[in-house]
Amino acid sequence: MEEILINAGGGILAALAVGIVTLLLIRWRRRVPISATLARPVPEPWHLSLFGLLPQNLHLPHNPTIESVYQWLLLDQGAVDYRQTTLRLYLTNIAKETVVIHNIRVLRQRVRPVARGALITSPGGGSNESIQLAYNLDEEKPEAWETSFPERERLGVAPYFKLHSITLTPGETVDLTISAVVEKSAVDWRLAIECMVGTKKRSIRIPEDRKSLFRTTGHPKQGFLSYWHWVWYDGGRHGQRLARVSEHGQLLDSTPDDE
Repeated sequence: MEEILINAGGGILAALAVGIVTLLLIRWRRRVPISATLARPVPEPWHLSLFGLLPQNLHLPHNPTIESVYQWLLLDQGAVDYRQTTLRLYLTNIAKETVVIHNIRVLRQRVRPVARGALITSPGGGSNESIQLAYNLDEEKPEAWETSFPERERLGVAPYFKLHSITLTPGETVDLTISAVVEKSAVDWRLAIECMVGTKKRSIRIPEDRKSLFRTTGHPKQGFLSYWHWVWYDGGRHGQRLARVSEHGQLLDSTPDDE
């Protein structure tokens, strides 16, 4: 699974080359006890939604790849994650005292009707050793549930932080996979890490900047106005392209050579 970098504000910076995992250290404006390293995996397959229709005259990235088209749609076309956003979060204790994380909350900042202009997908072709935490954005106050991988089934009898905390000694790191799912709305959201440093309570927001929130949309009851596939697997004369498809994924676009 590929990953793209996001900065402290949550904005997307670049798509990584195949097989390479590079992470960006988030530098906070004020001194905090935890260093957060955040990466955004490029899902396999991936699904993105648009609030409006795709423009007719598209300028695709040069030498497009699955990862660069995913990034281009998010950055340049205003696409949002369809049904699920997945983040990889590494938290390191940089304080001189033990840090105990007693909750990681999702804060819903904006809720609106789902995007239904277009659904764009890329068919996909691992193991994951991090703690898997899933949040339901349809809930007013989403709570973290531990899930299995890759089935993403809930584990345990209660939300994760009702039964657990995460203790980090100085220099220790924990690896978390955060998944936020939604069906009924389009939600802009961020994380709040609540912890104790010695006897002091701290709360850390990711991202800090409200202009760079994570965005996830559900499925429209009326369906989408248009459906598209990133056809990366076509080795013929037509090559890789964004192709119009039916609701069930059947290719609708054609060229004179096809006739």
